[in-house]
Amino acid sequence: MTKTKSVTKKALSLLLALLMLCSGLAISVSAATEGDEFAPYQDGEYNKIIVPKSFKKAGVKYDISSINQITLTPECAESDKGQTVDGSAWTFSNLVYGTTYAIKAVSADDETVFVTASVIILKKGKTPAAPVPTAIKSTSITVNKVDGCEYKLTNAAGEVLVDWGDVVEFKGLAPETAYTVAVRTKAVANVSYASEEVKTTVTTKMAPPAGKPAAPVIINKTNTEIVVQAVEGVEFSINKGATWDASGSFTKLTPDTSYSIIARYALKTNQEPGEISDALNVKTNTRASYQADVSRCTFIAPTGKVYANESQTFTVNGDTYGTGTNAEFGDTRLVPQSFTAGDKTDADFSGSGVKGLKGTFTPGKDNAGKTINVKVTYRLERFIGGNKWETVKTVEKIYQIKVGPVNDTLNKIKEGLEKVLNYLLNDIPKLISKVLGSDIWGKIGKAIEGLLGMLNK
Repeated sequence: MTKTKSVTKKALSLLLALLMLCSGLAISVSAATEGDEFAPYQDGEYNKIIVPKSFKKAGVKYDISSINQITLTPECAESDKGQTVDGSAWTFSNLVYGTTYAIKAVSADDETVFVTASVIILKKGKTPAAPVPTAIKSTSITVNKVDGCEYKLTNAAGEVLVDWGDVVEFKGLAPETAYTVAVRTKAVANVSYASEEVKTTVTTKMAPPAGKPAAPVIINKTNTEIVVQAVEGVEFSINKGATWDASGSFTKLTPDTSYSIIARYALKTNQEPGEISDALNVKTNTRASYQADVSRCTFIAPTGKVYANESQTFTVNGDTYGTGTNAEFGDTRLVPQSFTAGDKTDADFSGSGVKGLKGTFTPGKDNAGKTINVKVTYRLERFIGGNKWETVKTVEKIYQIKVGPVNDTLNKIKEGLEKVLNYLLNDIPKLISKVLGSDIWGKIGKAIEGLLGMLNK
């Protein structure tokens, strides 16, 4: 017995290394003589130790039946007083997890065969939740990382592409291809073995669209809305890509607030997003847009009596917000453009701007005593920023003027003057000429004739 015990320490260290190779279990073995082999192990039920059916001692193979007695002694577990079985039994059951057991096998004569080993009963690792993909692209898959766990990637054929390890981002994959990510709890030395694995199948996305779209182009905005030009196959986002919309219209915004709008090519089912466009930075208006209305345009008729044969002047005022210099994007205004009345057709106004434009026309004599229509054409313009207005359309409105009679006052004055001049020209010179016989009156007569001719022009 003493001789056998002297080699025990050497044998146990070698046996420990052999035991740790069994089923991934942490097994410690005390020193043994070179050539000794005695490796009990923890079985699949995890609370049993199984003794091998044969072993070697100093290079000689022995069958377990040559052992008279096998004893199992716990090192620390007070609740486990150990067990002893004869050589025909190979299993110790109902053991305590986390406990190291010393195992000794002795032959009948206590000298021929004497070997020892130690085994730690490990706990079963806790099975984790299935992997959760956090990023799926066309050539990579990323799953959530859990402390104490390890991961493996396999293809549809079951081939291991990435063996167990800490990697949770798997790169260099093929687009539109199914892969399986497995997770298990890591083994902990002298505490637990690796848990059962849990799997998740993930399909990579379609390759992203090539290139990037142009930056969005604004077409309208108010104090609560921004509208960009819709483009076929393109979608837009105003919240940094959280949501996307192909309409290009964003409503319920905050007044006087800056927003950034980006674009990308619209995605097909399970397609990876492509590049993002340059951003369009827009600030909403401080107030609601002013919408011009022709009902607010004014017409100031000619002052005084309107004669059918006399030139008349009227004034029109368009519609605009304030002075027009404090316009905001989307405001509209009505600008007088031309008019048609009397002897004028599509005539231009004198002056420029929105208000105080004047138009001049002459009603024909046939309009005497009638109501004449004055048609005014306005340009509806929209402010697009940068002191620029774009014409949206033209709007017409009819105003009416009551025309009086033909003004014959001047004609009567001319007729009276002609009579006076004729008298001066014909009768007076003759009378004086007879009296004085002088030719000076002939000269005066010619002068009067010239004056009369001017009046008749």
